[in-house]
Amino acid sequence: MTNSSIFLSSSRVSAARVALTTLACLMSAALAQLQAPVPNPTPASIPQLLWSKDLKAVGGLSILNSDVVYIGLDSKLHRVSSSGAEKWNYPLGDLGRAQPLITASGRIYVVAYDDTLHALTGAGKLEWKFRSDSDLFASPALLEEGGAVIASAKGTVTAVSSVGKLEWTFKAGGGVFSSPVVASDGTVYFGSQDGKLYALDGKGKLKWTFKAGSTLFSSAALDLDGTVYIGSSDGHLYAVMPDGKLKWRFKTNSFVNASPIVTTEGLIVVGSFDKSLYALNRAGELVWKQALDGPIAASAVQLENGKLVVGTYAGGLYALSSEGSIVWRVSSGAKL
Repeated sequence: MTNSSIFLSSSRVSAARVALTTLACLMSAALAQLQAPVPNPTPASIPQLLWSKDLKAVGGLSILNSDVVYIGLDSKLHRVSSSGAEKWNYPLGDLGRAQPLITASGRIYVVAYDDTLHALTGAGKLEWKFRSDSDLFASPALLEEGGAVIASAKGTVTAVSSVGKLEWTFKAGGGVFSSPVVASDGTVYFGSQDGKLYALDGKGKLKWTFKAGSTLFSSAALDLDGTVYIGSSDGHLYAVMPDGKLKWRFKTNSFVNASPIVTTEGLIVVGSFDKSLYALNRAGELVWKQALDGPIAASAVQLENGKLVVGTYAGGLYALSSEGSIVWRVSSGAKL
């Protein structure tokens, strides 16, 4: 995959990160503070390419102090500076597509198809490893105490302590291919190939399940009132109450495998394979819909200035206003 990362520049730099999952791509730690939307963007309002490099990355990418951390085709975890120079690499047991998880202390959690969770220092030194029962496609989720939750292709969800010890394990009815989400009360939410959204308590005990209409490749998004939003391959975005009951569902015209986000304005934004980005209010009503150039499998990201950034399978990288108008588009040259 060419141009696995694209760095854009403008008049001012901010440390916003765009992690585009599936065949992931990064739009840098140097995203610009974008100008206000204009009907016909001028060259000055469109970020310019600063540099590009074929990272030969096969998985998600993360930012650590403005550096890029990613898994390469060589089955190694790499750390590359914001100028493109490699700082270190760490050999994994296999390839992996999951985005590395970087904690506030700088620890790196990374998983691969070797069934293993690796905990590294920011300098790339191994602290410990934990073996799961199957391939790990989903990125780890951070626990409050500094440990991590991992989920396997066999549907085993496991909590691992900050020192690499087993805390608990839970078996779902299908494989888990999207990242779990941990709420502030310790509840762990995740979707499975069996079409169910699971909620576990902080000790790994089942609280409830919610049955969607098809497989769940989306990760959940949590709202302030405890509502859980998740997309399904049946084309719906579901809103589920904290007790596991359906609040509402919204139908798009194709798969919703992208993970939704809740914006600072209180909108639920999600992309669909029908090539549209949707914004709904908390009642499940459509606020706006924007057609883009290709199917959307990656989550949108909201920048500090309120703009939304999202990529498409056609290689388009878009910035949109919070009202849904397109601010700019650049071509990445690869599926996003």
